[in-house]
Amino acid sequence: MPRQLPTAPPGHVLTNAAVWSADSRWIVYDTRSSVDGSVFDGTRIERVEVATGRIERLYESSQGA
Repeated sequence: MPRQLPTAPPGHVLTNAAVWSADSRWIVYDTRSSVDGSVFDGTRIERVEVATGRIERLYESSQGA
């Protein structure tokens, strides 16, 4: 059965290629303030473990970058 990963705000945007880890355990995405992803203002790149829903932060920009 399909399920949404992750479910918490803010918006989460997938690129159209290479979102899966090599072992197919993780999906990688960036965060954005808009639900539809039209505003590119995210500060984090995260990944979610498909089996558990556990989220890990991979990168966070600082000083307005």
